[in-house]
This record gives sequence, C-alpha cells and structure tokens, in this order.
Amino acid sequence: MRSMHTHDGFTIEDLFLKTRSSPSPSEDQFENVPCVLIQPSTPPRRAAVLYLHGGEEVTLDDPPWVRGVVGDGMIVLGASLPRGEPLASAVAKTLKGVSYLDLRRDIVDRGEIVVWSQGDLGVVGLIAAVLDERVKGVVVEVLPPEVFVDGGVAVEVAAICSLLPPKTLLVVGHRRRGLRVQQVIDAYRRVGQGARVRLEERLSREGVTPLMRWMLGEVEE
Repeated sequence: MRSMHTHDGFTIEDLFLKTRSSPSPSEDQFENVPCVLIQPSTPPRRAAVLYLHGGEEVTLDDPPWVRGVVGDGMIVLGASLPRGEPLASAVAKTLKGVSYLDLRRDIVDRGEIVVWSQGDLGVVGLIAAVLDERVKGVVVEVLPPEVFVDGGVAVEVAAICSLLPPKTLLVVGHRRRGLRVQQVIDAYRRVGQGARVRLEERLSREGVTPLMRWMLGEVEE
C-alpha cells in the first residue's frame, strides 16, 4: 500500500513502481519495485538521487548521507532490488526508477538524476547509466573488479565504467576489492573529461553535499 508521512519536516512516501507497464506508483506489491521517496521540506532543487539497495530500510538517517542530501534540497528515491536477481532484470527495474523520476517534472528536471549504488548493485547502476541518457552521473561504492554475465563470461567492471564519459562518476572505496581505477581514469582523460571522474576512499556525512553538487556540475572539482 502507498503511504505518506512527514518526519522532521521532510515528506516520506512508501510506494511500489510498476514493472510491467508505465513506471507509475501502484498499491500492488506483486513483482513491483518497493521504493521510498524522500522529499525536502523546502522547495526542491529539482534534482534527484536514485539509490539502489538490497532490501535494507531507507530512512533519513540510513544510509547516513540521506539527511544531508535531502536537506540540501535533492529528492531521494530508494529502490529495493532483490539480492541475486538476474542482472538484466535488475537493470530493467533501475530504469523504471529513472523513468518515474523523469515523469515527476514537478520536482525533478530532465537529466538531473544521479544513480547511487554499492557492491554488486554498483554494476547495475553503471549499466543503467550507460543505457539511459537521462542519468547525469553515478556514485558507486566498493565495486567488484568483474561481473559475470550469462554463460559465466567475466566482464571487467572498469571496462563498463569506461563507457560512461562524459557523465560524472564518483568511485568510493576502490581499493577494497581491486577495481582497476587507472583504466577508468584513462578512459575519461582520452575524451577530455578527466575532471568528471573522482575517487574517494570513504565518504563523510559532511562531505557528501559538496560532492553531490560536483556530480550535478554546480561546482568544479
């Protein structure tokens, strides 16, 4: 069921996005994408973060960056994707989230969408961003060095990242799983977009807001 409430002046709405038709909200949970939409108390900055997660509860304080991002005027749409879901299905559901935000022109301008994900779901976010021109940038945390596609073929995640320019890319915790970040940096530099990729070992609660402004092109690195 859809539900809406306010907390600390923020509007929080639980909804389910349809997967078999238009990405409009639904009260039917069957095969639809459980989401939470968090909006600021002040008029929004007309930009949004689509946060992909594996079923954890998304609140103003978890993940810890949400309150700062929404407090700065951005919309956050947390989308729950089942762990172990086939890659193609997870990407399709992610694109439904992008489409829903794109339809919400009352709060989000076209092309002002950042996809945020971590671990194996980071690969899902990357592929969705490569496929959809409405995604402006990607934040990925602790990416694996490779992903296995149908047939057990291994694809280097750095190669997927290399398809992103000129979209902005923020990679967090790249040393933890051996991602070949130099390959990513070189891909951006080859097309004159070296300033659009950034590496951070970890994020602080206070540091997320300026990074998101950088992601949206509002400030230079």
